[in-house]
Amino acid sequence: MLKKAVLTVPGEKGDFHSLEVQYNPSTLNLSVSARSAAYENPQTHKMHDQVDQNTDSGELTLSFDLVIDDDGGRDVRKTLQGFLGMMFQESSRKIAFGWGDMNFEGSLEHINASFDMFDSSGTPVRGKVHMEIAQRDFKGVVNDELRQP
Repeated sequence: MLKKAVLTVPGEKGDFHSLEVQYNPSTLNLSVSARSAAYENPQTHKMHDQVDQNTDSGELTLSFDLVIDDDGGRDVRKTLQGFLGMMFQESSRKIAFGWGDMNFEGSLEHINASFDMFDSSGTPVRGKVHMEIAQRDFKGVVNDELRQP
């Protein structure tokens, strides 16, 4: 049996709901960015030629695309608008993505929706949602996985 990916999203009352995706993503992208902090000596202030120092924290981002089809009466526009609406309140940006043994929790940082297919009257019947979920201040999450023996 095909295992479906699941998004866990906040509800209106602070509870969480699991939403099974219609189609599993074809790709999952992970990216890492390091953070840097300016070093300042309180006695000399920051000098112009001083280099920012890397810190031991960063951001790990998972991005993927979800395809949304008109599934016998399901309005693609309302579904995509529902995803876009998650960005309007900070409390609704906490999200988790799970598929198989992979679980990724973080904050929804970016979302983009597009309509890809229309019926003869111009009504969208297929759309795509691009999502980016970020984990901030992770330490060693990727390092142990990528460390060479």
